[in-house]
Formats: sequence, structure tokens, C-alpha cells
Amino acid sequence: MTHTLRLLLAVLGLAVLSLTAQAAVDPTDVLIKALIEKNVITEDDAAAVRAEIANTRQEEDAARKSYPVTGKRPLKVSGYLQTRYTSSDDDTLNSGFEVKRARLQLAGDATPVIDYKLQMDFAGAKKAVTAVNSDPTKSKTDLFGKPTLLDAVIGYKLSQNTRFQAGQFYIPFGLENITSDAVLDTINRSQTTERLVPGRDTGNQGRDIGIQFGGIRPLDSEGSRALEYAVALLNGAGINTGDDNGRADVAAHVLLKPGIDGLAVGGSYFNGATGTTRVPHERTGLELVYRYGGWAVKGEYLTGKDDVSKHGYYGTLVRNLSKFTQAVVRYDHVSSSAFKTTDTVKPSKVTTVGLNWFLSKDTQTRIAVNYELRREDGAQVANDQLLAQFQASF
Repeated sequence: MTHTLRLLLAVLGLAVLSLTAQAAVDPTDVLIKALIEKNVITEDDAAAVRAEIANTRQEEDAARKSYPVTGKRPLKVSGYLQTRYTSSDDDTLNSGFEVKRARLQLAGDATPVIDYKLQMDFAGAKKAVTAVNSDPTKSKTDLFGKPTLLDAVIGYKLSQNTRFQAGQFYIPFGLENITSDAVLDTINRSQTTERLVPGRDTGNQGRDIGIQFGGIRPLDSEGSRALEYAVALLNGAGINTGDDNGRADVAAHVLLKPGIDGLAVGGSYFNGATGTTRVPHERTGLELVYRYGGWAVKGEYLTGKDDVSKHGYYGTLVRNLSKFTQAVVRYDHVSSSAFKTTDTVKPSKVTTVGLNWFLSKDTQTRIAVNYELRREDGAQVANDQLLAQFQASF
């Protein structure tokens, strides 16, 4: 394009940003037609300008974080869909397609200081799978459950930086546990998280019912140093379930940003009991995240004690290859004692290699491909997996 045409395109772009989506006639198109008629630009130039404007509009739409829906009060509707294909070397598993998740979330403010969040998964939970410590990645159709209530939270803003909440929510424990499935670096969570994090190891999506107090405490005036914290008192029986033993579980999580760009370190503690016999259910965890340029390093080390002592850890390396592509490598190891003799699949070391293609600016509409190389401490089992997932967020 000529310099004049580029200048014209910039002027038209500013005009586009000022237009409303409801306009019946597009003033920009009227202007382009007038310039053609006056022989200022050619039809080819006009086509290029229209294409640039359409691309700008699409990017602006994608950049919007929310679209309020009006009811009695403004309401935010969001969610995402995940369709997955899994191919496994394990002959006992069916390779094929599945709707892994179909999440719908409603959130808003009931008053200036009271907010709420409600989230459902219409693809159904896999609770029956993980409750017996079986392989959480199984894809047989008989493992699908009914639509499940995941989150039902009422929050009270005590101050700008502190909040109290009650209902059903993520147990404040760990890094990967409280990260939404929509923004995970890999398709599956690590086996360390699935086997050792409270609420994950019992097949309850990392959630429970109770109350929580938390917030952020700035440690300097610039905001580069801060401490995030959360303490919760929970039933301990899982989602959509009342207390089963009369003993409250306690969970706590802290995350420190020490003032070094991109660095955050944290720790978690959980003390509870499961079942009517009150089997001890204790967990501790350490976590680290460091981002530098297009690189990110993430890791956790978890220990636990219930019927057996156990520990596990994982490390993830993420590299942004371009604005819309990302490579991921993760090594994940859980001690053999974390698996029971009744388990049919006992992966101990899992190396995951993956690629993410982002189809939107917020990265939450994406295509991901992962290969999981699984190795056991004892006799080897043919259970490597190839996964491909298409996610659309709204």
C-alpha cells in the first residue's frame, strides 16, 4: 500500500472503533464507496481496506472480557466447551471422541459488597472413576455422569483486599488444583495433582463445601511485592454432599510475590479426615512459578498421609513460540506408595509433550495436542496416550 493509503486506513480504523455494533448503515463503507467514486482509491485498494477493518473489528470483539446480561441486576455469563480425542496403547480403553467438559458459569453482584458465582458442568462428572483411584483419563462411555454442580459461592467483600465466602468452591490448596481447566498448559492435570491434592484424590473436582477467608496484602507501595492468602473450613465429604463424620477439615494456601519480576512461591496445608471412621487425610505442598520473556517454569512438590504415606512432584516448562503457538513439556512423578493394590493402572512417571494453538487473544479458544509417555516403577504397562482437544470459550 502507498503511504497515503496507510494513512487513510489509520483514519478509517479510528472511525471503526467509534461505531456501535447496532448501526444499520456502516458509515465507513459509505466513505470507502465515496473515495472509489472520486478515484482516490481503486476497487483493489478498497477491498484491502475492508479486510483490514474487518480484522480490526474481530480483534476488538475478541479482546472484550465479558458481555453483561441484564436481569434484575447485571449478570455475566461465561463458559467453555472441550471436545477431546484420545488414543491409548492400553487395549482396555476405547480410543475415540468425547465431550470432556461443557461448563456454564453465571456471576454477578447482588449488592455493592455481595457477589456470587454459579457453575455447572453439563458433560457430567467422572467422580466414579477417580473415587476408586482409577485412571482419571479413562474414556469409556459408561464412565460419564450426569450434569454436576461445581461452584455455588456467595462472597462478601470485607474491604478492597479481603473477602469472605461461603458455599461450594475450590479447596485453597496447590497451584494446578485451583487453575481453571480452560487455561491449563497441558490437556490433563498432572497425576501428582490428581492423586494427592485434597478434593482431587477423592474425585470431587478439587472442591468442597464450607467457608473461606482470604485476600491480598501488599508488601510495598509499588505493588511488586504482595502476599495472597486463603484459609477455609470445609465439610470434607466432597461436592454436593453433606458432612459425613462431623469433623471439619482445614485448608490454607499462601502465595508470595517477593518483588522479583515473574517469580511467585507458595505453600499449602490441609488437615482433615475421610469417612465415618475418620481416616486421617493430611497434605502439604510447595509451589513455584517463574516467568521470563517467552519462558515459564512451574512446579509443585506434594506430600500426604492417610492409609499410606505418599509424595509426588512435577515440573513444567512452557515456551511461547509465537503470538499464537506454545510448546509445553512436563515431567510428573508420584511415589509407588500413592497407589493401592486395587488400582488397575499405576503410572508412576509421566512425561508430557504438547503444543497449543491459540485461536483468540485471551488464549481460551484453542487447539491442543499432547503425547503422554508413561513409565512404571515395576513391570511396564502399555498405556501411553495421544490426546487432541479443541476448546471454545465464551
